[in-house]
Amino acid sequence: MPEETGLDFASKFGGRMHACGHDAHTAMLVQSVHLLHRHRDELAGTVKFMFQPGEEGYGGARLMIEDGLLDADPRPDAAFALHIWPGIRAGAISASLGPMMASADMWTITVKGRGGHASMPQDAVDPIPVAFEIGLALQTLGNPTDRRVRPVVLTCAKVTAGTTNNVIPEKAEMVGTLRATSEKARESAQEGLRRVAAISRPLICARRKSL
Repeated sequence: MPEETGLDFASKFGGRMHACGHDAHTAMLVQSVHLLHRHRDELAGTVKFMFQPGEEGYGGARLMIEDGLLDADPRPDAAFALHIWPGIRAGAISASLGPMMASADMWTITVKGRGGHASMPQDAVDPIPVAFEIGLALQTLGNPTDRRVRPVVLTCAKVTAGTTNNVIPEKAEMVGTLRATSEKARESAQEGLRRVAAISRPLICARRKSL
């Protein structure tokens, strides 16, 4: 990500902004190591510190567990995790019953059409309007503010199509994330994703047939 803040501590490398909360997570855990080490004589047991890589969809704790982190002696009896939240005032700690952080799935939808010249759309099957319709439909699948209804957040974060301004592309690709705070909501949203993407196929076929 490019950084355009103009701050004194802005990244010195183009396209490498320090915008991710995981930087803070690493700093927090390092400081916890220093703090607890200073008080190690007061601790009755052993503390392991787990720097989790790839939290959002790239394996995260699962890969570390598969590598034997939790099985190595001494085996942990309990685990505690910290996560920053930008909407909470500095110095405050927030907690609640049940899950606080969501799962993170990555998804890709590819809409295939038939390319052509922009001046003759009747001879093509433009995938971009279909991608627009899919994107709008996906926004109705989740309700991030009401956890009683469906605690999911479905985001389309990138749409890629075409190479220039006068050619209708052959395909459009959409990528995004799906976050859920319960397995039931996650499965429901995943099914909704598949349903919306599958419904778009006959729309493309019907459009082609009418031409």
